[in-house]
Amino acid sequence: MAELIGDTMNTQSHTDQVLRELGRRAAGLSPADVERIVRESRQAARRADRTLEFNDLLQALGQAKPPLPAHVRRRLAIHEAGHFVAHLTLGVGRISAISIETMGGGGWMRMEQPLEQEATEDHLEKMLVIYLAGRVAEEQILGNVVAGSGGDARSDLAMATRLAVDMETKFGFGGDLSLVYLDVKDIAWTLLSHKELAQRVNARLCDAEMEARNLISRNNAEIEIVVDTLLTNGTLEGELLKSVFEGLGSRSPI
Repeated sequence: MAELIGDTMNTQSHTDQVLRELGRRAAGLSPADVERIVRESRQAARRADRTLEFNDLLQALGQAKPPLPAHVRRRLAIHEAGHFVAHLTLGVGRISAISIETMGGGGWMRMEQPLEQEATEDHLEKMLVIYLAGRVAEEQILGNVVAGSGGDARSDLAMATRLAVDMETKFGFGGDLSLVYLDVKDIAWTLLSHKELAQRVNARLCDAEMEARNLISRNNAEIEIVVDTLLTNGTLEGELLKSVFEGLGSRSPI
């Protein structure tokens, strides 16, 4: 009986390990992408008159995300490490995963905002720093930045600008009109048409960037640890992420 239980536990442990590895390889793919890859892999196995195997999925996932050049992966790792270390240093949110593996060749970080963290002006200013920390890390470590920090509504610069505008117009943290609620729909037109508002928003972003520069400068060693681990593993979550927290000496919960 004990041997049977032991075999069952070993089988479960192996299954968990396989699933974790597949999950890591699939990080950044949409549910539809994963479903398509599994379906196509199963069909290929049937045509070969055999069952679907672990290596079939690994190969298919590898083909779905072709490897990036080493210098591009390093830039991605530096960028995401900047966000990561800024989150930890400023004590904002709980990070559950960080990755440099996506279909589009980008990176991402999964973070939850605890209920106890209230959206005060100080908290939102920290968020501005975090949004800009990836770009600043690139600049300080590599000497330049790429356009990936901007470009669309989900980019770092777009989200930082949106937040700074909301702080000035919706959240009651603006200048003389701080009690006036203005729901800005078209940010570009509004900032181009209202020079004073644009200057206040830009001032907030510049202050946040300066704080990000100071933060990155103070934590270069920590950033390199995260960069090296990301380059080795691609995605950090679970026990691997916990080991990074421990290596950085962080007490922030995952």
